[in-house]
Amino acid sequence: MDTAMVVDLGRQALWMTMLVSSRYSAFGGQHGICRDQHAFSRELFKRAGYDATVVGYIGNGAIHAVTAYQDPVTHKWGINEYGTLYKPETLQADTPEEALLAVRPGALSVFRYS
Repeated sequence: MDTAMVVDLGRQALWMTMLVSSRYSAFGGQHGICRDQHAFSRELFKRAGYDATVVGYIGNGAIHAVTAYQDPVTHKWGINEYGTLYKPETLQADTPEEALLAVRPGALSVFRYS
């Protein structure tokens, strides 16, 4: 996949983030939104041929989840957070957890969602 495809996936994930957020807001709930949105983002990446997983962290007074995706050529990992892409060639991470820590160095605990 080329960079344009990754950017398009990021836009799709951002659009779904806004859609899911508005539905959660409409029903008065604000719990688990990031995990749900990034589970959807993970599936978009997988359908495009990337390995992807949802990783979470605890730190800075929050529990948060993002999508980690692996470049199929370099095998380095990047992060998608609400449509913002932290590219694998920038992060140079060998694992999803390493990619997350590159983006959120203040994380106290890092874990994967199934």
